[in-house]
Amino acid sequence: WSWGAADDGGLADGATQDRDRAGRIPGLADVRQISDGGRHACALTRTGEVLCWGANDFGQLATSSPAMSSRPRPVGVHGAVAIGAGDRRSCALGRDGRVICWGMLGYETPRPHSKTYGRSPDLPALPDALRGPFLWTPTPSPVPGVTGAIELSCGDDVDCVRDSEGAACWTAGLHGPGADAMPPTRLPVAGVVRVVAGLRAACVLDVGGVVTCFSIRDGRVGLGEVLRVAP
Repeated sequence: WSWGAADDGGLADGATQDRDRAGRIPGLADVRQISDGGRHACALTRTGEVLCWGANDFGQLATSSPAMSSRPRPVGVHGAVAIGAGDRRSCALGRDGRVICWGMLGYETPRPHSKTYGRSPDLPALPDALRGPFLWTPTPSPVPGVTGAIELSCGDDVDCVRDSEGAACWTAGLHGPGADAMPPTRLPVAGVVRVVAGLRAACVLDVGGVVTCFSIRDGRVGLGEVLRVAP
């Protein structure tokens, strides 16, 4: 179901007018997870297929055309067990524990396995604060150094995974190098049971009920505030 603003096809049903009542999204059945990004969203079906809709100015819908989509469209990702939508990018966690992402990944010079695309001249000029060089790819690409992940969380500009050893995060989007330029940083917390990425920050919950938060500054993950959570 969807409701609210219709900008960039956000209602996923072809609507062009804002709506203050929930309406069922056609073409989405047997959905196990929804993830909402800055101006786009994705859905994961129980069969492991990923569909996305909304803005596509940085390839977050997994196509090199800048055209937005007002209806869910398959992005060519299968066998996913979790998804995440961040600011101008999308990610999926596979059954094999690897993470793949597509869309805007950062400013840094791409590595050999990356694909770099120039911004389409059909799009409006970006403000000075957002001008490149950008690294973005509409092709779902693996995040180097991520294996054995069992949980994925995508925030505005940081992505995180949890695995058997704990949690690791990397910056993405506008606030630092993306997955292609910076290996994930292992967070110094043992017994992690959940990880959540947000706006320039990430937090983990451990088995003792302690929440530890890490701030993102200049593309680096640093220790933030430690909070005690009552049982």
